[in-house]
Amino acid sequence: MRNFRRVAAPLLLPITSAMCFGFSGPFAKSLMAAGWSPGAASILRCVGAASVLLVIGLATGASRKWPGRSAVAYGFFAVALAQTTFFLSLTRLPVGVTLMIQFCAPVVVILWEWLVRKAPQSSTTLAGAALAIAGAVLVINPFGSSGIDPIGVAWAVASMIGQVGFFLLSTDDSDADPIGFTAVGLLVGAAIVGTLSAFGVVEFTVSTAPVTLGSHELPWWAAFLPLAVVATAFAYLTGVAAVAALGSTLSSVILLSEVLFAVVFAWLLLGETITSVQCIGGAVLVTGVAIAKLRSRETGLKTAEVAVATA
Repeated sequence: MRNFRRVAAPLLLPITSAMCFGFSGPFAKSLMAAGWSPGAASILRCVGAASVLLVIGLATGASRKWPGRSAVAYGFFAVALAQTTFFLSLTRLPVGVTLMIQFCAPVVVILWEWLVRKAPQSSTTLAGAALAIAGAVLVINPFGSSGIDPIGVAWAVASMIGQVGFFLLSTDDSDADPIGFTAVGLLVGAAIVGTLSAFGVVEFTVSTAPVTLGSHELPWWAAFLPLAVVATAFAYLTGVAAVAALGSTLSSVILLSEVLFAVVFAWLLLGETITSVQCIGGAVLVTGVAIAKLRSRETGLKTAEVAVATA
């Protein structure tokens, strides 16, 4: 039993991270519906979360060592590009659809490694990638009667590209302090989006109008504080710690559960639903990505880890 707890305990990190990230879309979308621009939501979210992490770091005596260049790459790709375009997509698409498109990133990485870098991939990996692509087509549902906003899809694809860029360019910083690494990445992301806002490329608009969550009208900070603290600071921190504890492959597979959490939270807090075809597509997409990631050659997973993830 003790050995099981020792193996299972680290799995709580990516599960917790996925659940916290799942709140991101509903809280951000409620703020934007109340008058916030995507740029403002992205910048203030990052600054607020980084402030929380810096306070935690000072209180716990975390390392003040520079976390490395990959923290800058993390800020550019995983925060500035991925999150800002994610918010832009939310203005046109349901939360679940945006996330499902974004979660095609691991498949694109695998195809890049295979087609561009000529890294051999197993037939199981390629089959999983093909399955994920088929699921993505069902999620977008281009032949559906209602259709999907193409501009929203374009923003979601841009968000996915941000994730792809981070996966491809980041280095292994498993020894970096998670608090410092996450805080620096968030501040870099906020600085990049803030610079774009200063030059008028990204709109910066905030509002003190009330937000609507779960059919209740609440003050704006009731959405902003959970967005900054829970859905950003705690979500990124546990995500980085999960990669350090479990490796990128296993943790990224478990983080796929974010789609499930996000769809449930969007239904509870915003009343959003997705079609049955999109639900099937989401299940196919997540299954395909999981198969492809668990069999990809970048791994180094131990058999026991794969067994626990499958269970």
